[in-house]
Amino acid sequence: MDLRVRIDRIFALCDPAPEAILIETGVGGGPDPNVLYATGFEWGALSGATVVLTPGDDPRLVTSPMEAERARRAAGVAVLVAEDRDEGRRKIGSALRGLGRIGYNPHGLTVARFRQFEDLLPRVSWVDVSGALTRARLVKDPDEVARIRRAAEITAETLDAVPECLEAGLEERSLAADLEYRLRRAGASGTAFEPIVAFGPGAAEPHHASGEAALEEGSLVLVDLGARWRGYSADATRTFAFGEIGAGEARMLAVVREAQAAALSTLVPGGRLGDVHRAAARVVDSSEFRGRFLHAAGHSVGLEAQDGVVIHGGSEITIEPEMVFAVEPGVYVPGTGGVRLEDTVRVTPEGPENLTERPRHSGR
Repeated sequence: MDLRVRIDRIFALCDPAPEAILIETGVGGGPDPNVLYATGFEWGALSGATVVLTPGDDPRLVTSPMEAERARRAAGVAVLVAEDRDEGRRKIGSALRGLGRIGYNPHGLTVARFRQFEDLLPRVSWVDVSGALTRARLVKDPDEVARIRRAAEITAETLDAVPECLEAGLEERSLAADLEYRLRRAGASGTAFEPIVAFGPGAAEPHHASGEAALEEGSLVLVDLGARWRGYSADATRTFAFGEIGAGEARMLAVVREAQAAALSTLVPGGRLGDVHRAAARVVDSSEFRGRFLHAAGHSVGLEAQDGVVIHGGSEITIEPEMVFAVEPGVYVPGTGGVRLEDTVRVTPEGPENLTERPRHSGR
């Protein structure tokens, strides 16, 4: 990876352009993945670290002695070790002193922490660069694509195992735990989000919380799962039939398959993200399930499973090669169940490449 290219892209997308950008993680390693983007760090989270970016320079990472050795593994990053938070603030102040306009990400800072920076640099004009950070991360470099591809392979491999796990009486939470274990056994560093496992009527809730519901014959089984690998995520959903399902449920599966195919056909360079959502929605709304597609058609995928950009009907974002999205149309009928089909998809000059596509099981 070339961190300078990433940093230059961020600054080029800022309006107005700052003289420097400050990004930091909180204690415990959250909440800002842009630290990982700007440093290329991949060995877990850096707790309480601050990154200072300036055009044309290597990123400077201020961190504690506890994290210093791990931080030094990030090639091309200048590591500044601070014994405590006060020394850390002094080092940050020294790096930024004399500058008039500094960019920051308000989504990655607590109010209390931002006020500390305001006190530290009272003459600075602060610029919100969160939009530039999100847009910069939309187009992936080859290293990012390779990591997402591996996360997608692990995710798809784990979802392939779902049919062999299904048996009457199985609880949702038990299947969720089993799938998390299988993800790690397959090489994932962890889950990209808490898995969703929903049986029967529970699948009518798009963000169902896996619980004690037991699997019954003739039910739909919805599984939403994502692996993380070397800092990057994948996201995929399958809906399986356990036993013989009714005509209504079978029709839901067919409509959602058609909706996803329509969405993918519009995920091409030069198109607009809004067209992707509208293509899926037209299929659903022309069926007997009009109004039962309850969410956007997808979202960007990268350092996070939901990486900041949503595929909704009003989006005017132009699709470019090397963007990666989860495309996930669904239909949800209260009291009956729901169907969602989601894949992690890379945009290429020739069209979409489905990174989580595998041989289809009955009911997918």
